[in-house]
Amino acid sequence: MGNGDSGGPLLIEDHGTPEVVGLGSWITAVPEHALEAGFYGQVVYNVRVSRYLDWIEGVIERDASR
Repeated sequence: MGNGDSGGPLLIEDHGTPEVVGLGSWITAVPEHALEAGFYGQVVYNVRVSRYLDWIEGVIERDASR
């Protein structure tokens, strides 16, 4: 994850179909390489989408009925 990637999808492939399982949240990095994606020592934190699935589906249903 690099500068500006927050909120981007974390994907897996499930039987040939891409599936969103997380969203990029924040990183820790070595200061001199803070804006370089994938630098050794960088720790990437993601949000697990399944934890919020009920809320996401509720918002989609509510907005679809408008």
